[in-house]
Amino acid sequence: MGTPFDFTTGYEGEVIPAEVDGAARLQKPIAFQQIVAAVSKLLPTAV
Repeated sequence: MGTPFDFTTGYEGEVIPAEVDGAARLQKPIAFQQIVAAVSKLLPTAV
C-alpha cells in the first residue's frame, strides 16, 4: 500500500506475517531514542 510502518510489539518476530517481514520490529520495552530513530528512517529526507 506504500505506507511506511514499523512493528512495536512484545511478541517474537515469528508472529509477524511473511508479507511484511521486511518492516522493522521494535521489541518492548523500547527506549524513546529507539522510537525516534525508527520513525526518522521512515520519513522522507528534507530537501
